[in-house]
Amino acid sequence: MNKKILSIVLILALVLVSTVLLSGCKTDTKDAEVTESSVKATEKPVETEEPKEEEKQKEPITIWTHLPDKLPATVTSLNDTPFYEIYSSAVGIEFKYLHPPIGTENEQFNLLVASNDLPDIMFINWVAAYKGGPAKAIEENIIIRLNDYIDGGQAPNLSAFLSGDQEADRMVKTDAGDYYVFPFYRTDDAQLVWYGPIIREDWLVDLGMDYPETIEEWYNTLVAFRDEKGATAPLSFETFFLNVPWAPFPFEGAYRTTTSGFFTDNGKITYGPTVPGHKDFLLEMNKWYKEGLIDPDIGAMDNAQVTEKISTGKTGASMGYGSGRLVYWMGAMEDVDPNYLLGGSKYPVLVKGDKPMIGQRSFPFGGDGAAITTSCEQVELAITLLDYLYGGEGDMLANYGVAGVTYIENPDGLPKEWTDFALNNPDGLTIDNVFTLYQGYKTTGGPMISKKTISTQPKYLVEATIRWSETDAKNTLLPPTLISPDSADEYTQIMNSIETYQSEMLLKFIMGTENIEEKWDEYVAAIDGMGLARAIEIQQAAYNNYKAR
Repeated sequence: MNKKILSIVLILALVLVSTVLLSGCKTDTKDAEVTESSVKATEKPVETEEPKEEEKQKEPITIWTHLPDKLPATVTSLNDTPFYEIYSSAVGIEFKYLHPPIGTENEQFNLLVASNDLPDIMFINWVAAYKGGPAKAIEENIIIRLNDYIDGGQAPNLSAFLSGDQEADRMVKTDAGDYYVFPFYRTDDAQLVWYGPIIREDWLVDLGMDYPETIEEWYNTLVAFRDEKGATAPLSFETFFLNVPWAPFPFEGAYRTTTSGFFTDNGKITYGPTVPGHKDFLLEMNKWYKEGLIDPDIGAMDNAQVTEKISTGKTGASMGYGSGRLVYWMGAMEDVDPNYLLGGSKYPVLVKGDKPMIGQRSFPFGGDGAAITTSCEQVELAITLLDYLYGGEGDMLANYGVAGVTYIENPDGLPKEWTDFALNNPDGLTIDNVFTLYQGYKTTGGPMISKKTISTQPKYLVEATIRWSETDAKNTLLPPTLISPDSADEYTQIMNSIETYQSEMLLKFIMGTENIEEKWDEYVAAIDGMGLARAIEIQQAAYNNYKAR
């Protein structure tokens, strides 16, 4: 370890946050070895050089970003963390964080942009936050184009990573080929898959049944939950989960459809809710609903209601997030019923052994990252500052914190396990508190390559994530395309009308208030009449442009 960093770490390890006290739930832990390939940003990380004398700065670089919600409550800025002290000393550049008040981030972002008085660096999702996306932000002179710096050798760590990963390189550019951001980029599948079907594994054991893998097996399982376990709502879920683009409804992929919009079929943009397979999906769901296998209250279910039902034996299967649902439900029942066991089930198929067409899977890059604004007068220093975390010691700091403080090293210097200070903090800090204090961005997103980490997840969540990952979602979900600014308003207007109508009809079809056989053709014609062909044309162009980057 660099002597400068080591001296800082030794001091910080003695004095840090001894006064911070928080109550928090203790996470069950299971140590796991981390391989060398999962840690390195590139095969040969490039250490960032100290800035030359003539590049010494005149004033601190300003970085605007949200305040991470996983910091201890008494820490009100990233400027007050060990991460900041170590990072700023190691890179040899003065900088300071600026945080908008919590809950006002988007509003404050828009005000800053309108004022034309911008900080030097801004962390935000530039695809979602800026109207017209990053291409428009460059065109309107809000952020700078980074190509000359990345291609010119002034960001050696990021450049080395992008040159070795074509898909990553494609994601962090505009359709015109302009780099615009130092990205928060995830390389570990465990960070990309976090949602899927959830089922009472203890009930399956009692009934002598295996995890269901096909639609028919799911039907038989739900019948058994109803008839043998007395479940009044064998399958229950939040109404919200019927129709969200980032979390496909688990049973739709078996029919090569989606309830929530577009997918790619061998490069062709397809709208799921009007394909023939969608009708078959609706007919099956309506059958389940009529037979009492789907919760009769799905028209207006929230998390609290589903939680009550799955905790009291009214429900035996649901869907949701790994941590926010599966782990939460298991934790709530830990002292109530020691035999209670939930597990993550595979996304189902029609034919056993087939691979589900679709499932939940995030893309490694979703638009979050650090862009340098046109107000920055010290661009090369800002580039050096950001690039540090993409290789060598900076990469280790961002992903694992500090050797001897947050993690224990293997002889080769790679992390072996988390320390007791991180897992069972003497000041009552949660593990996320500790990680955010020492890693900065890992738990909340920021300019870095987020890699495979040392697992602290319970075994049932690890197993659930593996099952949920066994889909073809990587090839069928729409990648992070950028709708052309010239077509954005037209596309939004078309899709607002289509999505409103489609979501209304979805519930009516499943609950039987509209007859699927009688209304299907009329339903498809109505969506076509709202401009679906034009919306597909716009999306296809965006997809083609993305692939051509």
